[in-house]
Amino acid sequence: MDDIATRPKPAKTKLSQWQRLALWLGIGTVLYGILMLYTKSDFLVMLSNQLWSCF
Repeated sequence: MDDIATRPKPAKTKLSQWQRLALWLGIGTVLYGILMLYTKSDFLVMLSNQLWSCF
């Protein structure tokens, strides 16, 4: 029987500094894009119409 205490622990991957920077820049870009979509009233009307048509 396999004992939990004897199992090897999975290795944790550590991101380098440029990978962390790229990840945060990507997240920031996505959030900025979402913010820009919400400032357009046509997008909000279309989104609410699509949501309402589900019911």
